[in-house]
This record gives sequence, structure tokens and C-alpha cells, in this order.
Amino acid sequence: LGYVYGEVTSDPAIPQDDTALYEPVLKVGARMPHCNLKRSSDGTEVSTLSLCASSDVKYVALSLDVGAIENGREIDGLPVDILKVGQEKSVSVDLEDTLGHFKALCRAGDVTTVVVRPDGHIHSCW
Repeated sequence: LGYVYGEVTSDPAIPQDDTALYEPVLKVGARMPHCNLKRSSDGTEVSTLSLCASSDVKYVALSLDVGAIENGREIDGLPVDILKVGQEKSVSVDLEDTLGHFKALCRAGDVTTVVVRPDGHIHSCW
């Protein structure tokens, strides 16, 4: 929990396996944090983790900015599912962030879009 590929802890006083110190972040190499969202189409709750874990091998892009990534894009030859996240239900929103948790994660990481690899780790964010 909290492992980030390619990262080395700079503070030797913090043990690598101390999960009590875990803080969810949107950072390349980190596991996608859990946030509850609602599908705009039918109102069902869905976790960011379940959006990224499916039987299909693909990337998933979650974005607060509808124009951040173009449809039909591929990364490493794999398709990218682009999902627009918004605070309220609207035609341009795929997922509703009614509690504001996804937006808070984005604000903390100074990002609007996160692309998640098929294994659930963050590929890129901007």
C-alpha cells in the first residue's frame, strides 16, 4: 500500500512498510487511489479502482477537462477509455464526483487528467 514505482523515500526515519502513513496521491507509478463516483448514465456508484480493473486490457483516462485527451488515442498499442468527471450530472460528464474526492486529489496533485495503466498504476497525469 502506497508503493510508487521508481520512487525512493528520502527520509530513512519513515519505514517503507508503514501503511499507517499512506496518503493517496496522483503520481506517476503510484496505484490509482480509490474514490467513489457515480455513473451519469444510470446513477450507480463505481470506484475508480473498478473502472481501471476490467477484463479488457486498456488504459483509462479520468479527466476534469473534457478536451484534455482526444478520443481514439492509443498508448503502447492499447486503447484508452476516456471518462469525463464532473461535480454535477450533465451531458458532457460520464462520472459524477458528488463528494468532490476526485477533484480534491487532482487539486492536491495539481493535475486535471490521470491516465491509468491496465494494472491499476498511474501511467501519466497532467
